Amino acid sequence: MGAGSLHECLRLFPGAVLELSPGGVVLGSNGRLDEALGCDLAGRPLAEVLDETSQHKWSLILSAADDPGPGWPWELVFQGAGSLELHAFLVVRGGAGGEERLWLLEHEPTRQGEHLYDAISELNSELVQTQRELAREQRRLANALRDATAAVAARDEVLAFVSHDLRNPLNTIQLAAGVMEMPIPEERKAAQIQVILRAAVTMEHLIEDLLAVSEVEAGRLSLEREPILLDALFDEVCGQFDNLTRQKRLELRWEVAPDVPAISGDRSRLSQVLSNLVGNAIKFTRDEGRVALGAVMDGGDVVVSVADTGVGIPEAELPRIFTRFWHAGRTKRGGAGLGLAIAKGFVEAHGGRIWAESVPGEGTTFRFTLPASAG
Repeated sequence: MGAGSLHECLRLFPGAVLELSPGGVVLGSNGRLDEALGCDLAGRPLAEVLDETSQHKWSLILSAADDPGPGWPWELVFQGAGSLELHAFLVVRGGAGGEERLWLLEHEPTRQGEHLYDAISELNSELVQTQRELAREQRRLANALRDATAAVAARDEVLAFVSHDLRNPLNTIQLAAGVMEMPIPEERKAAQIQVILRAAVTMEHLIEDLLAVSEVEAGRLSLEREPILLDALFDEVCGQFDNLTRQKRLELRWEVAPDVPAISGDRSRLSQVLSNLVGNAIKFTRDEGRVALGAVMDGGDVVVSVADTGVGIPEAELPRIFTRFWHAGRTKRGGAGLGLAIAKGFVEAHGGRIWAESVPGEGTTFRFTLPASAG
């Protein structure tokens, strides 16, 4: 039989036929296995498409170890596109002109082989599903680890804050109490009592701020909404700073545009937002400067602003000003550094947003949006 007739027979052979080098590289085939696996095998080592379960068996075939002869079918598992393929081959060795060849001719599968193929296919489906579940579990564990790491960092940050910021008023109370144990006039005792009361109020405010931040971050912040007229709220907040503005000879004023309606919000929470912003504005504004509150309409939202002529905030620090325990690098550390984080949380709980614009040496303007009250 000539070479052409042989190739025609191999082409018409119903199963897969492979011609390989002694090292296992595919030299040619009739395309049956290529089609089943969805790839071109020519020029590739056959081991590249074998499943791990058949790698050892293939090494035995190549080494001709324990070769039982061409009548013995070898079952090999191939890794196809998304599935496993089981094929049984008769292995024939030979060659012409001193060139050895390895021939694999697909053997008709027995019923046992068909059952094994079905079992492998089912096992492969289960393996793919298990891998997907494992990937989801790995992502869940990675997220849990990230959250746990963040929680530990937050805990350490809070502990550091408590140890520093609560220690100062506590030391003040201890010193004042020690003075009161001494034989001193009643007038001086009364003064020490006021010192203790002020330190206690400071500690109470710090603790309230910590609780507020915890409520915001845990998503447990509750709001008691009611219609609020901003001119009344502005007047109330500005009144809290009368003594301080007189001491620094500051101009503190407010203005609400005529078309601004009542806003819908929690009066206590919004009062704290404005108090934090106005307090910061006064703190960082030089004597005889100005602090102005305003409210205008912008589409369907009310935009509230607090502007000062203070020292300003460096541009590099603006992205961090609403984080917990942030302190402006432009001045001495004062307060817990929670005011802006609380303001951001309260504003966002109302469905608004807050931002700041600043020019160092000229002043800072904080703005936040609030929904207008329905009706």
